[in-house]
This record gives sequence, structure tokens and C-alpha cells, in this order.
Amino acid sequence: MRAFRRPVVMIHLYAFYALAGVILLHLVAVIVTEIHEGGSITSAMFTGRKIFNRPRKTGERARSTEGSMNESSP
Repeated sequence: MRAFRRPVVMIHLYAFYALAGVILLHLVAVIVTEIHEGGSITSAMFTGRKIFNRPRKTGERARSTEGSMNESSP
């Protein structure tokens, strides 16, 4: 029975590490997407409120705050 137990334990251990890695990767991707796109989907899960931004035109990227102090608004 020990010959059967050891491979099962090792598979279980590696599966745990793989799952932990995938969860960590997912969390990093959610944070990067939230920051990059300026979305509020993740924030809405915690607060219960969704902030609706103006609809984007096809191909238009999310507005960036970089350089906004130097640029004049129309």
C-alpha cells in the first residue's frame, strides 16, 4: 500500500502548488487590469456600487492619468 500512497501524496502536493500559483497569477492579472483599464468591476464586488464611465468608441483606449497635469483640457 505504501508504493501506491507515495505517488498519490506527491501528485496532491504538486497539484496544491500549481493551484496556488494559478490563484496568485489570477490575482495579479485582476489588479493589473483594474489599474490599466481604470475599471470598477473589482471595486464593485467589494462596495456593491458600480461607477459607470462614458461609453468608449470602438478602438478607444481607457483614459490615462499620466501627463494630465501638463495637458490642457478642451
